[in-house]
Amino acid sequence: MDNEHFREESRRERDLIAHIMETSPAGITMVDRDGQITFANRQAEKVLGLTKDEITDRAYNAPTWHIVDYEGNPFPEEQLPFRQVMATGQPVYDVRHAIAWPDGQRRMLSINAAPLFDEAGQIGGMVATINDVTEQVLAERALQEEYAFRKESEARFRSLVESMDDIVFTLDCEQRHTGVFGHWVEKAGLTPEIFLGKTSREIFGPEVASVHETASARALAGEHVVYEWSTDSPTGPLYYQTSLSPLRTTVGEIVGLVGVGRDITVRKRSELLFQVQRDLGIALNKAHGLEQALPLCVEAALQISRFDSGGIYLLDDATGALKLACHTG
Repeated sequence: MDNEHFREESRRERDLIAHIMETSPAGITMVDRDGQITFANRQAEKVLGLTKDEITDRAYNAPTWHIVDYEGNPFPEEQLPFRQVMATGQPVYDVRHAIAWPDGQRRMLSINAAPLFDEAGQIGGMVATINDVTEQVLAERALQEEYAFRKESEARFRSLVESMDDIVFTLDCEQRHTGVFGHWVEKAGLTPEIFLGKTSREIFGPEVASVHETASARALAGEHVVYEWSTDSPTGPLYYQTSLSPLRTTVGEIVGLVGVGRDITVRKRSELLFQVQRDLGIALNKAHGLEQALPLCVEAALQISRFDSGGIYLLDDATGALKLACHTG
């Protein structure tokens, strides 16, 4: 009976992982150690402009991807996520390059990737989340154009940012907010006045502000900076990704920053859930019976729920009573 229960739990685990991957808001692909794409979810079809069969018929570096950088220049092979992950065994974040859809459209991608290990601890391939950031990048470029040619491009800029769910903002050289745009502010129940004229330290407090101040200082020195940060809420941590670029005059002088902020909470929670479920599936395959399997399930549930304690009850067939079989905390 224990083996039958274990097989049923394993089946449910596999079904849950499949459901998570298919409903993820990010495109997800898997690549084997030879560089062949072996899996793509529904969102990956939308991001890559191909069907699942067409995607899995290609290698990660197939010429038909037409991989270039955002400006249309050749993209170095060694900087592709697969090459970096296989070379280092470490995750990579926000690798940015463009591809061409079959209809010729160039789409700009941001890719996070992590290695997949086999039971021997060897790298067996890679899993990647892929986001289409074309509109975000174009919005940043449009904002820079609007600063240099304010009167000519103001109507176009307003139309673009107001069509986005992200928050778009500008900062001066003292890191004070000089403009806040986009539907996100209204959806979050906020007003521009909460931000205008204030620094991140005045808005968020010193603990949260440090990551913003460091990133802004780098951007004011001329870098394009992308970073992730989080803040607590009654429903759990909220995760955001912010992109910062220098605002320059026509002669190249940096006079401030333009930023685009995106709520990535759903994506981060999906990534955490996928990682926990993947690790649990590997651990369960090595477990022998319920005595070893149940603590693994409790630990995984606590990671996902962020609770401090929990347990599993089993039904006693003889008495009909529930008995605590395993608990933590």
